[in-house]
Amino acid sequence: MILGWTAGALADLGEIEAYQRLHWPKARASFEARLTAIEQQIRDYPNAAPEVEQRPGVRVVAFVNFPYRLFYQIEKDGVAILALRHTSRRSLFE
Repeated sequence: MILGWTAGALADLGEIEAYQRLHWPKARASFEARLTAIEQQIRDYPNAAPEVEQRPGVRVVAFVNFPYRLFYQIEKDGVAILALRHTSRRSLFE
């Protein structure tokens, strides 16, 4: 399955990476490995993650060991990653 990132999701990822470089550099490799695993999970099993109750069609995957959630939507051509949000921030989709 084709996986694409929206401009907003890429901006979220850029902010997370910048923060981690400054405040949490030793966790970068683990974070990247977890993100790669989540991307593969979505490619292999796009319907496995639960839908956000308030936004039908939007699904969410929690980062284990990291305070982030990834929101995505299944489209006819593949999967669109919509946002990466810190769990302490109010979600755009909930």
